[in-house]
Amino acid sequence: MTHLIHSQTHRKEIVPWYDSGRAIVCSVIGLVIILAFGIVGIIVASENPQYKSLFGMPLCIVLMSGYVIISMAARVFIKKWKGLMKSRDDTIIQ
Repeated sequence: MTHLIHSQTHRKEIVPWYDSGRAIVCSVIGLVIILAFGIVGIIVASENPQYKSLFGMPLCIVLMSGYVIISMAARVFIKKWKGLMKSRDDTIIQ
């Protein structure tokens, strides 16, 4: 009976492909490129009087990509924090 309980508590967690390290790094790199594109758009729109009315679009791009970068970083941080706490708890129990 203890063998069954022991094997169930030490199963490896299945991580979806979009939550893996490589996928997150590729997503953040793409989002940083989009963020830079938006910042350049803001600079161009603020310098050229013809494009003053188009200032909102690059601002929206910067805000959305920044929000996604922050949320992905928070997800990675929480995931790492839970892993550290779990490994710390395992060492205390042993």
